[in-house]
Amino acid sequence: MLLNSFAFVIFFLTILTFLRLGSRYTRIGLLAASYLFYASWEPRHLPLLFLSTAVSYFSALAIEKSRAYRYVPLCVCVVVQMGILFSFKYFDLLVSSLGLFGMSLKILTQPTIPVGLSFYTFQSLGYCFDVYHKKIRAESGFIDFANFVSFFPQLLAGPIERASDLLNQVKRPQLVWPKGADLERGIYLLFLGAFFIMALGENLAQIALPFARIARARQETMGMQLPPEGIDYLLSVYAFVFSLYLRFAGYSLMAQGYALLMGVRLSANFNFPFFSSNMVEFWGRWHISLSKWIRDYIFFPLMQSAGGLAMRSKPLMFLNVLITMWFFGLWHAATIGWLVASTILASASISYHLLKGGKRSVSGGDSRVKKVLGMVITFNVFSLAMVFVNNLNAEISMAQFIDALASITQLKFWTQLTSGQVMFFECVGLTLLIDFINYKKKSVFGLLEINPILSRTFLGFLFVYFIFQMNLGQGISMYLRM
Repeated sequence: MLLNSFAFVIFFLTILTFLRLGSRYTRIGLLAASYLFYASWEPRHLPLLFLSTAVSYFSALAIEKSRAYRYVPLCVCVVVQMGILFSFKYFDLLVSSLGLFGMSLKILTQPTIPVGLSFYTFQSLGYCFDVYHKKIRAESGFIDFANFVSFFPQLLAGPIERASDLLNQVKRPQLVWPKGADLERGIYLLFLGAFFIMALGENLAQIALPFARIARARQETMGMQLPPEGIDYLLSVYAFVFSLYLRFAGYSLMAQGYALLMGVRLSANFNFPFFSSNMVEFWGRWHISLSKWIRDYIFFPLMQSAGGLAMRSKPLMFLNVLITMWFFGLWHAATIGWLVASTILASASISYHLLKGGKRSVSGGDSRVKKVLGMVITFNVFSLAMVFVNNLNAEISMAQFIDALASITQLKFWTQLTSGQVMFFECVGLTLLIDFINYKKKSVFGLLEINPILSRTFLGFLFVYFIFQMNLGQGISMYLRM
């Protein structure tokens, strides 16, 4: 069940009604609902979810009770969790690595990647890290901890929550009905997320198809397939980037909306990333829960290693940035495309640090022109990185992308727009308009604050669109197996 399907709406209303009854079995009912939701995708992978939960639960208790060798249960947890993750998600990488040592696993086939595997694995690991560093106490109740790991609105695609934010919320004996502003905001997030996925993201995904087809065709013909010309190539790349953002951000908004209707507040996962004036700011706005997880549990430990030497050495700091971004790429997929893309993004972040000369300011103090120019450059750097995610030939891809950027200034293009190009500018324009209003209001609820009549009219439009277009937006499933 996708969050924007009719089946999930019926499921959610049924669960919400049960939870509202205030039974002493509320927490068990919530856990049963989460496992039932996960089973609707792949019942055979339920034991993996339970195993991940149990390993982290008992490891955290052992960490807290241990006075010496506290790192032992932590290491056990990391080895088991990452072992599961590598066995499914990085099976091909494991096989090729063993092949280097003369070992063969050809008799085995690539297993199906369980949906949401990376998300609940990282959420469980983050909990154990926090217990180890004594930021939180280990949870003694297994049912409560299992609800934290498997809370169904965010189980499949995040956000990756911290125990300090979510655990106490799902421990309530009775989840409350939202009232007033929370009710309106929950419905708004739900419908806005569905609109992002179904109206904007899916249409842009269709425009991006030539870009994706060229990527596959070039792999099949070993470089003999020519890419689309000039502006068509550029718009396909941009459409791919925007559709990726809209479908993933839309799913995160829907998860927040459903959770808020249950009285639970989830973390924001996107904060208008295309209004970032540099790559450092971008990572504070794009996939925020993952960026923070990698920052806190990968980058900071690297910086504090070797007696804090990396804090005083720029080369070591830049190497740690590169390693961190490689980890970010590996989280998505173990491919050459993601390796190249993460290297480009790391280089952009390092270049920003060098140009700023060590100043702490991320975006403040710059003129408006500089900010807009920075936004354009940042977006195009990210778009170029996404080109390589599709495993295009590096030399051809970069040259084609740069040539396409120059073609956008041609007058002929602007006077002879095709229907697909018009749709591209309509979808992107509406996306940027919505995000700009919210960006200026510094809140995803900015649209609700501009004018009561206009905001409720827009909310009504989103509701009607949601009803008529329900069950579309299947493309988000590509992000669930990460």
